[in-house]
Amino acid sequence: MFNVANSLSTHQGGDDVFDVNILSMHDRLDVRTGSKHIIQCDKLYSDETARRGTLFLPGMDVKSIGDIEQCLRDLAVPLKTLSSWYEAGSIITANCTATFLLAATGLLDGKCATTSWWLEESFRSRFAKVNLTPEEILVEDTRLITTAAGTSHIDLALHLIGQLEGPKLASLCAHFMVVDGGRSSQRPYAVPWHFMKRDPLIEKADAWIRDRLSENVRISDLAAFLGMETRTLNRRFQKATGHTPQAYVKNARMNKAKMMLETTTQTIGTIGASVGYQDENAFRRAFLFDVKVTPASYRRQFKR
Repeated sequence: MFNVANSLSTHQGGDDVFDVNILSMHDRLDVRTGSKHIIQCDKLYSDETARRGTLFLPGMDVKSIGDIEQCLRDLAVPLKTLSSWYEAGSIITANCTATFLLAATGLLDGKCATTSWWLEESFRSRFAKVNLTPEEILVEDTRLITTAAGTSHIDLALHLIGQLEGPKLASLCAHFMVVDGGRSSQRPYAVPWHFMKRDPLIEKADAWIRDRLSENVRISDLAAFLGMETRTLNRRFQKATGHTPQAYVKNARMNKAKMMLETTTQTIGTIGASVGYQDENAFRRAFLFDVKVTPASYRRQFKR
């Protein structure tokens, strides 16, 4: 994206506006990516002197929180020096899983940040001093920028181009690369209950709930079906999913509604009724509150 910005700038009679260097945080210039490609880095991070600029920490190829913990241990030494770059006036950015690297430096303590949606709970538990706003695609706070999952690095690149060289060039880059730079929430993209640990009782409860989404689901009825006290059921759900049974039911309703908006031509009112909302306006309000876009907007964006 930064190379495109340079090309568009020179095409309009200007000069290159970005000098981009790829730094290796290891002791070698050739770095293997998660998809097995070799990237030839320009310099070693350890050879660079802290100065004013922009540091971009890309997301890491990890499958679990354990992989992130290992990365934090492997990169403990270079991460210590990020503070000196910040003190020199640099902007420091982190995309997706790399938000853990930036948070580990302590620079985000007391500041607002976001992270990949599937890592929200792990981030909260490890970095309690950070004001996490997980629904956001991009959060900037005092020269520290964090972004959400996956391709939010594109949003980050456009944001930096707009901030450093002006919105006109950022808009031109977005049009040239055929990308939408106007996303604000990652909620519509979240995969339901991603990485949830298997629990036979929760799976049994899940099936019971999904058979009754159009009805008034009572948690006491669910507890009776499972043969346990309501209080015990609440503890079990909190431990297995991080949510109350009520929140689980609401998420199940919204996930079914999203699927129907993507794959059917049924009216929004009909979809709302099928997930327990007899009042269409109540469904629209609940969907907007939970997913951060209206049902109609969601359908336009994700209809298959």
